[in-house]
Amino acid sequence: AKAGFINFFLKKDFIFDNIQQVLNLNESYGNNKSGKNKNINVEFVSANPTGPIHIAHMRGAVLGDVISSILESNGYNVTREYYVNDAGTQIHSLGNSLFKRYQELFNIKVDILENEYPGNYLIPIAKIIADNDKEKWLNHDEIERKHYFEKYAVNILINNIKDDLTSINVNFDNFIYESEIVKNNLIEKIFSLLKKKNLIYEGFLEKPKGEDNKNWQPRKQLLFKASSFFDDKDRALKKEDGEWTYFANDSAYHYDKFSRNFDQLINIWGADHIGYIDRMKSIISAFSNKDNYLEVCVCQIVRLLSDGKLIK
Repeated sequence: AKAGFINFFLKKDFIFDNIQQVLNLNESYGNNKSGKNKNINVEFVSANPTGPIHIAHMRGAVLGDVISSILESNGYNVTREYYVNDAGTQIHSLGNSLFKRYQELFNIKVDILENEYPGNYLIPIAKIIADNDKEKWLNHDEIERKHYFEKYAVNILINNIKDDLTSINVNFDNFIYESEIVKNNLIEKIFSLLKKKNLIYEGFLEKPKGEDNKNWQPRKQLLFKASSFFDDKDRALKKEDGEWTYFANDSAYHYDKFSRNFDQLINIWGADHIGYIDRMKSIISAFSNKDNYLEVCVCQIVRLLSDGKLIK
């Protein structure tokens, strides 16, 4: 056409036949087998089990579920997966916070520290423990008590998260726990694999951007050669105290996914994790020998305002 458009003319029989097909197939109209039954793991939400899920997480939940459904409609076998970070410092803080709420129920004065969780959502959880166990934990063995409160808090909070997700019809095939990844020592397998490929070494990193600590000193760390792949610098695998970093444990989890023979990994991450993408793609490329094995879809975090002020 003169205006620069291209006009298509469809025969009435073609239109009627397709309308009939839409009516007959209903919701399965358009489904096809182009995915050839390839196995895809879509990991999304994966909110830390340190508190209730909130609306910022729900945007990623809907996005991940929709992507999974589209893939299924195109003939892929999709596993919807939630990774539960139930290990490390944040879980120790969660357990301590719950124990303090438990102590308060017996009129013991406590102070919630800056790195702990002050939310009122822990109070009803503490009340359940107090109703069941009475004063049992007040003078109990510290190690056993810490383990109990951490595990109890995670279990309750994960069940609450599952309920909230189910309420918007988002359901998962797998909940994979970081504690199990750590327990199975998968990081050691990655360590051995990277060592054979000469991709780890002991070295020094530059001072992190935004680090205000005047006492910061460069220290020798176990580093992964992420800069040999997609990253702009190498990344630490061990902390100063010898513990594996979060990046190391997260790499072990992705190695676990790779070991389960998925043809493709897709992660849905919030925009606050955008700086984490290159290092993760780098280490996955290192052990999978594939440059595009992981695809990360980023969604912006929801911001809620009331009277012009940000609601936390």
